[in-house]
Amino acid sequence: LVLAFLKKLAIFRENVEEMARARLGEKLAAFVPNKDSELLEQVLRLMTNLSFHPKCRAHLCRAGMSAKLLALLRKGNHRHLAVRLLYQLSKNDAERGKMTQSVPMLVGTVINTPDPTLIPP
Repeated sequence: LVLAFLKKLAIFRENVEEMARARLGEKLAAFVPNKDSELLEQVLRLMTNLSFHPKCRAHLCRAGMSAKLLALLRKGNHRHLAVRLLYQLSKNDAERGKMTQSVPMLVGTVINTPDPTLIPP
């Protein structure tokens, strides 16, 4: 319930700035991966909202979220959320450099997966 509320709050810039000051992105990274599928989905959705703010995106990158998201892609869990968040994290130059080794796997995942949510209409 708290994560759903934070996700809604994360739409407004002033709230996101407070969340950035609290380093919420780094704290949320501890929940990825998670055996509780619903909890993991809520965390990834909140992280996606936060990732539009440069400071929050930097916190997520520092917390090693790229590697964690790539591992989620390999497992097949929450692929659509992982791809969205990876795209947002790739806006950081340093993070993009870390992802270059995984480009073949990313492309293969998007091309070979039957999940229509990975490819926008």
